[in-house]
Amino acid sequence: MPPSPNTPWNKGKSVGQMHPLSPTQVQTIKRFLEAEDNLRDLALFATTIDTMLRGVDLLALTVADVTDHEGQIREKLAVRQQKTGMGTNVGKRRAIELARKLAI
Repeated sequence: MPPSPNTPWNKGKSVGQMHPLSPTQVQTIKRFLEAEDNLRDLALFATTIDTMLRGVDLLALTVADVTDHEGQIREKLAVRQQKTGMGTNVGKRRAIELARKLAI
């Protein structure tokens, strides 16, 4: 029997905040993306895990955001999170990794 028009979309489903991924789950996802030769998604996933930024914030970044006017990687990168509006600083090591992954 199909649901009635008044039935909530999430009836019978688990809602709310999910538990964070375990290190084992992270490695499994990375291995799966590597096996699929999905470099873009692997780079986005790894950078999301490393920087603790949301995917929407990473997708908005460009190479110009992580490099200065001379093309050198910035010492620090400030990212304003779309959801919270709060700024997050990413250190040079993370910025270098991010710049390399954006170049893919």
